Amino acid sequence: MTAITDADQIKKLGEFEDPLTFFPTLGAAVGKLISQVRSQEKNAPKSAVFRKAAEFRKQATTTTELDHSGGRLVELSGFRGGAKLVQRLLTTPRNSEARLILVKHALKHPETDNPLIFRDALALCFLEIELGVLNADNLRLAQLIQRRYLGSLILALEDIVSHEAAASGEGSTQRKGIWYLKEIAKNIKLRSLDSDFVIDLPSVLETGRLRRDDVVRKFGGLAEVLGNLPLAKHCHERMHGILEKVHKQLPIAGCHRSILLRKNVRLQMVAFTAGQRELESQISEQMETAMSLLKQSLKLLGRTGTRQERAVCVREFGLLTQTFHHYMPRLGHQLTRSHTSNLEMAIGLLRKIAGERGIPELHQKLVKNLDELKVLGEVAGEEKSDAEKTSPLDEEPVNKFFDKEVPEDQSFRSDHDESGRKRPSFFEKQLPKDL
Repeated sequence: MTAITDADQIKKLGEFEDPLTFFPTLGAAVGKLISQVRSQEKNAPKSAVFRKAAEFRKQATTTTELDHSGGRLVELSGFRGGAKLVQRLLTTPRNSEARLILVKHALKHPETDNPLIFRDALALCFLEIELGVLNADNLRLAQLIQRRYLGSLILALEDIVSHEAAASGEGSTQRKGIWYLKEIAKNIKLRSLDSDFVIDLPSVLETGRLRRDDVVRKFGGLAEVLGNLPLAKHCHERMHGILEKVHKQLPIAGCHRSILLRKNVRLQMVAFTAGQRELESQISEQMETAMSLLKQSLKLLGRTGTRQERAVCVREFGLLTQTFHHYMPRLGHQLTRSHTSNLEMAIGLLRKIAGERGIPELHQKLVKNLDELKVLGEVAGEEKSDAEKTSPLDEEPVNKFFDKEVPEDQSFRSDHDESGRKRPSFFEKQLPKDL
């Protein structure tokens, strides 16, 4: 049984009443904190006397509700040194160090503790991410505290529902919600970044200053992480904005945008399966957008991209094609000849990187998907639409994709050097381990 100190307060939470609103409800909470910080900065008193008075008034309310200073978190968790951190945040609302110390303290508590502790810490952590510079530390904490709150909320729901369902006959919504939260937790994987990773998205979006290496390496890892953090709404928007600007010059940008969209679709499909049918058009549109971006990237990379860029893009093409194959029928859409062509193209391209970790398994899945279509004849007799006839990939033969304009010593034909030794795998560094 969970150690819930205020069950009534927990029951009033939007994500408790309807767990399917988990992300929208918490997104609104993070938005409220962002507004608090900006309002305080805008209306900061000039006089030291007035600043002290404002801080005193603020302190009187911070332990009763969610606040950007973390007062309630300190009160609930019994953090002895937390009061000083709260004061630092009241004085300087963008004090990243103080805010992240509070988040780290919350993570020391077991999952069975009061869910409000983890909820407040989650909101504070995403406030930090949305306002500040992204780095390996705050992105790692965001993933950890998101997972911790999901686990704690599930325990709280199961605990309270089990006590009330028998007496009231209610609880069906909560049981569906518990399934939803468990599936979300299952689909969100922890991703790591290099310890020295740091990027200021607002600055990059404003100045447009971006090196090719940043797009290839930093944004690739960042897409994998942010794809698991739907609450980082502003970060998603900034990243899409940045990558859209550089797509023509750096085609790998389309691949990173596809990763963000595909991961978002995966989480939305859990909600769709749980009953949110209104998401159907949004999910299908995002998949279509991702595929369009990815095909553009593949076409451009086939002419100018490096072997590493092409390999990452081919892998994403395989994953997105597989996503199409499974999700479109569930959304009520028929698989078209365009999808069959994508399957054939992905299978051919994946053969070129068959020596990389996880690729043979993905290749086999796509081959199985293609065989299923042939057996069922689901796309037989369907004529190609104009859009399908002019696919950006039609003019790029599979067998030349990795050879075109790539120096011979960078050919992807062999995973071994001239002496027969295995070359270091790019995928071992750049790709997640749970393919």
